[in-house]
Amino acid sequence: MVSRLHAVRRALAVPWRAAPVASALGIVLAIAFAVIPATTAYLTRALIDTLGRGEDVTELAIAAAAVTSLGAGVYFASRYVEGIVHARIRLHVERELFARVVAEQQLGFFEDPAFHQRLVLATDAARTAPQELATGVEMLVRSVIGIIALAGIVFVVWPPIAVLLAGLGVLGFVAQLARIRHEVRLSELMAHDQRWYVAYHQLLVDPRAAKELRLFGTTELMRDRMLARLGENTRNELARQRIGIGAQIALAVAGAAISVLGTVMVAARIRAGELAVADVVLFMAAITGIQAAVGSLVQNFGHLGSSLELFRYYLALVDVPPARTTGRDVPPLRDAIVLRDVWFRYADNTPWVLRGVDLEIRAGRATGLVGVNGAGKSTLLKLLGRFYDPTRGQILWDGIDLRELDPAALRRQLAATFQDFMTYQLSAAENIGIADGTALEDRARITGAAAIVGIDQTLSRLPSGYDTLLSAVVTSDGDEGQVASLSGGQWQRIAIARTLLRATASVVILDEPSAGLDAQAEHELQMLVGSHFANATRILVSHRLSAMRGADQIAVLADGVIAERGTHDDLMAARGAYAKWFALQAAAYQDARVGAAA
Repeated sequence: MVSRLHAVRRALAVPWRAAPVASALGIVLAIAFAVIPATTAYLTRALIDTLGRGEDVTELAIAAAAVTSLGAGVYFASRYVEGIVHARIRLHVERELFARVVAEQQLGFFEDPAFHQRLVLATDAARTAPQELATGVEMLVRSVIGIIALAGIVFVVWPPIAVLLAGLGVLGFVAQLARIRHEVRLSELMAHDQRWYVAYHQLLVDPRAAKELRLFGTTELMRDRMLARLGENTRNELARQRIGIGAQIALAVAGAAISVLGTVMVAARIRAGELAVADVVLFMAAITGIQAAVGSLVQNFGHLGSSLELFRYYLALVDVPPARTTGRDVPPLRDAIVLRDVWFRYADNTPWVLRGVDLEIRAGRATGLVGVNGAGKSTLLKLLGRFYDPTRGQILWDGIDLRELDPAALRRQLAATFQDFMTYQLSAAENIGIADGTALEDRARITGAAAIVGIDQTLSRLPSGYDTLLSAVVTSDGDEGQVASLSGGQWQRIAIARTLLRATASVVILDEPSAGLDAQAEHELQMLVGSHFANATRILVSHRLSAMRGADQIAVLADGVIAERGTHDDLMAARGAYAKWFALQAAAYQDARVGAAA
């Protein structure tokens, strides 16, 4: 974890990097605001003395009113400047935080639940710590200058009270340090509960989950779990507030006791003729101002301490360099992708997914991957895209280890339709064009890809055609009517259209590309893939083994290794696992009427 001193330095630098002019102006206004209470106290004393002598107080009254007006103006100006600083800080830290997030090239960063909890803490801390620190610095300047100015008054009237007030301030800081440690622990617990609350909340409003939850009759169960997490979060938040309020009440009581003691002693000195009556007003104004400044300083210190503790999560996230993102350029595949004794598991405490895979994927050929669920097919595809690196072994691209290649350059050579493809909250055109940034404004390429997969007419008939927002949870800007939802099969075609836009790719990955399609659409898709990607290196993954018959080779994954390899005819002749699975699927279609229907 980042040291506290380093966190302080980094947090202090954020406001000056995000809004240097506004931050400097904020300090100037803080200094101006700090001297106003002492000035007001002196003018009040002078006003009372002048009244006591029966002299004209017009000039003093005007001066007091001017100082009061100036104080109000400075206060509101400082709040406006503070708002500017806070807005700039938020933009700055979000930019820095998500620059780190988007720079990460491997999926382990995103598939780790601990990362998401750290991201929640880091995001919250990044939004609050620098802002509170910027405000805190201004308050520190204002409070210290104000305390110094008022302390002189108190010390002249009765020196011991200054010592007592200093002791009260030290006690307040010690109490806040203890509170900070407890608050940080509660914040970590709250981040965990908040993640669960958000997960249940999203589940309850997710249109994809709506039908299942209602069918299963588990909507109330999910609601109760969501509310339980929210309740736990609320209890922790109230506990955090109780600790802070308790410390503030204790300090307020101690401060009141000191005020009473000081007032009694000043009154005694007035009766003894050592002080004038006007000194009571001056003393009371000074001691009240000091207590307010010390209390504000102590409270602000508590907020800053908690924020800085959490700000260390932000620094721990943004300061860790992403996995190496540079390497050799990647030319189109010319020979083969070769997997040599590839082992992989997602963490040291999880089982091996791949246990020594050896496989050659020839350029320009079609290779099918089959296996039961959990056999490692999707994991192998992630390794081919360098979303993970093998735990042991090598994957070679025309003889070069993938670890030596630039991940972004490698992925430019890949086109893919994944089984868990995304449905983006974007327009229909953007949902296709997102596959290639250069195509986002090229409507002809987008509509051409849509036409090939048979979705063009559907999209053209939407309320705003290809500009219609495809979403079930958000509305379009300015016109709620220009939103539409699609069926699963239609979304599947859009996902395949994205793949078609990757025209420069030399390797095409199709992971269950026909999972959401009917039998006729599946057949049409197989013909489309065969013709459109005839010259590309194709990697096909499907549980429908009929889709594999045209593959140049089929690799059967079982228990983390390649258990069988060959053409469809080879594997059927071998009478192994592939032949058994194919026979089971074929048996489901055996019917005496099949020939007549055909």
